[in-house]
Amino acid sequence: NDSIDTDDKCYTEQFANTENAGIIFKPYRGTAARTETGNNCIKWKDAQMSDELRNMLKEKVGTDQIDHNFCRNYDPSIASKPWCFSANAKLGWEYCAINECGDEDED
Repeated sequence: NDSIDTDDKCYTEQFANTENAGIIFKPYRGTAARTETGNNCIKWKDAQMSDELRNMLKEKVGTDQIDHNFCRNYDPSIASKPWCFSANAKLGWEYCAINECGDEDED
């Protein structure tokens, strides 16, 4: 499922052992599409990715042809916060410039 929530402005950190630890998390479903270094995200379907990642997308989302460039974290075992593919990134992907929920209110 890859629903979009235009009101979603922050993320809740996700952990691979979420179910076992009893931690409740809310996956980010907003429209942010810029990385922490200021690069624009590219569409998921246009990214060059490993077969393992492509298979994970098919399992979690139902397709690897995701036609948007929004930041996501489909699998917490890969990363604990939203990320995206960037044409300018050395690794091919980067974490996104999105605040963790609660951080925006801290001094």
